[in-house]
Amino acid sequence: MNKLTMGTAPLRRVLSFAVCVAGTGLLSACSLLSSSNDSKLSPPATNYSGEGIVSLAGPIPAIQPPSAILASARALGFVPTQAIHDGSWVSIESSTGMVRLMNGSSELRSGVAEGAKNLRTGTFQLRHKHRSALWHAPESYFASRGLAVPAAGAKDRFLRGALGEFSLFIDKATPIHSGPLWTQELGGLRIEENLLSSFYYSLEVGAPIEVR
Repeated sequence: MNKLTMGTAPLRRVLSFAVCVAGTGLLSACSLLSSSNDSKLSPPATNYSGEGIVSLAGPIPAIQPPSAILASARALGFVPTQAIHDGSWVSIESSTGMVRLMNGSSELRSGVAEGAKNLRTGTFQLRHKHRSALWHAPESYFASRGLAVPAAGAKDRFLRGALGEFSLFIDKATPIHSGPLWTQELGGLRIEENLLSSFYYSLEVGAPIEVR
């Protein structure tokens, strides 16, 4: 005879416990009850069988594979990350003017530049770089100063020193320069010469320039 049956079991001690788990799609109720002859407890009306076996009131959830658990954890714990470039590159914050010379994820040098708010956001490449480059002044440069406008291609249109000792070009019309001042005609970004010299010698043509 089954030793856990009611009324005739020789078991002298009362064993009783109930476990309830609440949750969508999880085990909703589970009970196990066994008693001896001298117990005064009455068995519940439900979730109990006379043989003292476990009675389930809901389905047991399916076992998920590790891949599904990891995918769920990644979805809940997702944190955006900033893209990191290999080697030397430049980070420019258009809102603050902060310019950083980077090597991978490490900052080498930084400073504040003029003209950053006028730059287009995006990731560019260093097109070319020059020492003591000539600058081709547009007509607006002469007109705004009340000067006669030289003919197109005239040597008076090419000014030396306007871009300073060092200049790096994002494209043909956007220089990062170390000129004595920033003007609308020059455009681009003006950086202190000592800082820009580090950019000049650290960056190769094609290096990423990220404007955010």
